Amino acid sequence: MSTTQYASTVPLSRAHPRSRGSAQWLLESAQDKDCPIHRCNRLQMLYCGEQAFARICDDIRRAKDSVEIICWGFDPAMELERGTGAWPRGETWGDLLRDVAAGRYNEGKPVQVRLLSWYGVIGSALAHNMPGYQRPSDYELRQGPMRGEASVIRPDAGGMPDPVAVRDRREVFNASWYRAAEACAIPNLSLRVRDGDMRAVWGSLEKEAGKRSFLETAGMVLVATDHQKSILIDYEYEGGAQAVGYVMGLNAVTDYWDNRTIARRMLECGLNQGNAEAAFNLGGASVGDNVEFDQDNDRARIVLQEGLRLGSYLSAIFLASAFRHGDPLSVIGIDKAREDRYRIFSDALQRNPDLRFPNLDKVLPLPPAKLPMWNGDRKTLLEAARAILQKPAGLTPPIPDPAWLRTGRARIPDGQQLPTHPQRQIAPQFETTAAPETGYWQARLMRPITERHRTWNAEQLPLRYEQGELFDRSRAGLQDEDGRIQFHYLGMPVDLLAPPQVVEDPRVRRRVARYAEIPQTERRYRSHSPCPHSGIWRPYLPEDHPKHQSFNRWDRQVYLRKGMPFPDVIRQRPGISEKDLLWQWLGNANEEREGLEHISLDQKSGPASPEGQH
Repeated sequence: MSTTQYASTVPLSRAHPRSRGSAQWLLESAQDKDCPIHRCNRLQMLYCGEQAFARICDDIRRAKDSVEIICWGFDPAMELERGTGAWPRGETWGDLLRDVAAGRYNEGKPVQVRLLSWYGVIGSALAHNMPGYQRPSDYELRQGPMRGEASVIRPDAGGMPDPVAVRDRREVFNASWYRAAEACAIPNLSLRVRDGDMRAVWGSLEKEAGKRSFLETAGMVLVATDHQKSILIDYEYEGGAQAVGYVMGLNAVTDYWDNRTIARRMLECGLNQGNAEAAFNLGGASVGDNVEFDQDNDRARIVLQEGLRLGSYLSAIFLASAFRHGDPLSVIGIDKAREDRYRIFSDALQRNPDLRFPNLDKVLPLPPAKLPMWNGDRKTLLEAARAILQKPAGLTPPIPDPAWLRTGRARIPDGQQLPTHPQRQIAPQFETTAAPETGYWQARLMRPITERHRTWNAEQLPLRYEQGELFDRSRAGLQDEDGRIQFHYLGMPVDLLAPPQVVEDPRVRRRVARYAEIPQTERRYRSHSPCPHSGIWRPYLPEDHPKHQSFNRWDRQVYLRKGMPFPDVIRQRPGISEKDLLWQWLGNANEEREGLEHISLDQKSGPASPEGQH
């Protein structure tokens, strides 16, 4: 290609200095002499080995002129189509290429088959990517001593009993197929292998920035592999008019054949555990109307919406594209307003992958629900879709101490108070003495007997005396028969403690949640009846339920409109039944003005209803 790797500028914020990127792989020039651009191509995505390898097998059988395969590894005994029973349960790679090359599926006309695979002496011994290549099978080696040394070198010389065990049969098949391919004994089929060029790899690593350990560098040089996995069928036949190509992540070895049913179950499990990537992959695999492949646009739309709630920007892009072009996935055709909102969520998630939008339906519900009115402010759209937390109560200013308003000895400086315990322990002093320590002293009758005595004690204010200063002997309000008084040391004033700081919740600081006013009167409902009030709802289990700690999450919230059914949030959750589940109304419904719903951030009031469970 004439030009590659154009530089690009990506905006970063100080709060979230991260970005997503990948190596450029699209053609960057309008035309390339080695790679001419073909028009009117059809692109289809295939999921899991069962679907992909079945399609590959069918397309290779239809080949008219050539089949070219470039792969990381090749297992001739791998079954591309699988039924029941023991191996072989269907067409194998080895038999398919042999029959296609011989013209079995092309009215007897041969088809040129070319196979290029990576093979390294060290790497392949570890990866087992070409089982049976350039070595006899274990079964043949075990049979060798009974047939002489020559049989080990040429185990297909005849006379060896057919293996019975499945593993032995597979290994003998692979070894025999590779020997035939290397000896050019399979007409119209050519096999080539290649390994990484250690000198070229070393030269490339020297030019790359960054430091690596010795073991890492040695591993990359000695075990450099080729991970191309592409298939071309009839590329040059009739000018490529009927050419078919595959660009894959699937290797041509048996461990990469997987079942669509199992794959969907694994993705469903990931979705139920809150995995955004699983939601996107499951939703993408469900797009369409092919019942054979479990495709259902209604289900795909719901799953992709859930993927966006969980933080998948790819789900947002998928849905934006559907509403832009009016794909069947959209169910309502072209909807520019929905496309614009999905684009905003996609952009936000690419800038901050930590974002989550559990209340997405508050601002962007799926059809047939109507879109609520929006003022066009991007921040309002994103904020309203986030999870909500109770807004912390504001701090009340400290109540002024009456001692700050006193005068004379009784006054305590503003912003200070007497300590809980004096700085020094000093014995009580009689009224006829002087203060041994500067500070605040309080008069007390030594033996308060009557109610009048106790009242007098309670009315005495702490008074400040300097060291050596005589105590007050006036005994105001007392008589001689009331007894003697003593002055008790209370210490020197100390600064008031600073008021506690309101620390912003880290979830709000990371912008994965927002503060909101949540109704103080808790209303709890069960999911057997329709939603009684519009707003944000939180499903939870009572604390006496054994699963409450794993199920009750702060961000498990959903926005519902009045009359809607409560969603199924306990599917595939053993140990939890519908009767165990409670729903708490958190308020925050959108505003209703002149019969239209408007997106709002804080609406705590709602229709009156009896308290308790319903």
